[in-house]
Amino acid sequence: MSFIVRSIVPVLALATFIQPAAAQDRRVSLSIGYGHVEADEKIFDSRGLRSHLTWTAEAPMATVQVRRDLAAGWVLTGSMTTSLGDGAYMSDFDWLFSGTDDWSHRSLHPDTRLDHYVDVDLAVGRDLPGPVGTTVNLHGGLRYNDVEWDARGGSLVYSFDGFRDYSADLPDGLAVVSYRQRQLSLFAGVEADRQFGDWTVSGRVRGGVGIDPRETDRHWLRDLRFDRSHDVIPFMDLAARVDYRLNDRTTAFVQARHIHHDDRRGDTRYSSISSGDEMGHAGGNAGIGFSMTQLSVGVDHSF
Repeated sequence: MSFIVRSIVPVLALATFIQPAAAQDRRVSLSIGYGHVEADEKIFDSRGLRSHLTWTAEAPMATVQVRRDLAAGWVLTGSMTTSLGDGAYMSDFDWLFSGTDDWSHRSLHPDTRLDHYVDVDLAVGRDLPGPVGTTVNLHGGLRYNDVEWDARGGSLVYSFDGFRDYSADLPDGLAVVSYRQRQLSLFAGVEADRQFGDWTVSGRVRGGVGIDPRETDRHWLRDLRFDRSHDVIPFMDLAARVDYRLNDRTTAFVQARHIHHDDRRGDTRYSSISSGDEMGHAGGNAGIGFSMTQLSVGVDHSF
């Protein structure tokens, strides 16, 4: 796991487990659910799209969220979401002549595995009173997300002597392509909740930018590595939650979350996987996209 995750997780632990100054000023939520993760990996030339790989995964996910109430309405919050399964899929389309609608090469890879998905955030904010039964929290912080897939085997259709004139199946388990995407982001957000007796409804909106996002693509059969870098990438993070109070300290809840990163162009550096030798550089030819949708149920406890 990266240095960023190793740095943030201890902060979340300290925020939760250091001795509180008052009762019930800290909360821990544990939830489990299902998530859909998708990333777009694109290559462009001067005439248009040249290559498009789509990586998807549908897997169980677990989330821990912590909240620590500080003095004068200030609040420290954090969360960590990680995948618990590896079910995934990858499709790869290429165009010999970019700018046309019809692809010339295609490979499909049902045996694709989600190696890992990690999403960690840490925020500081302040609770502000709203109408009766309503609280508004304004906050800002850091977020780090890291996702990686491995595609094996599959089938292909290529255009060699003619248009889509060659097809073949690759051996099962053969390593074909690996792809990793990492981003550290800054964000600002607002969260509001409203109580209705034993029920509480809350919603959260965050917006921010990824700082120096990175992609790594390894095409194993071609002994070719692509390292892609981008300047900044805007993103939006939306969440909604409904809680039902079980007792004075514990609630059960259902939560939905959606994250979307805008498509942006970046640069690509080419190298050999086996030797590490540099093989060239292209500016502005790399496209990147990312989204995640999660639905989960869990329990929240104050202490």
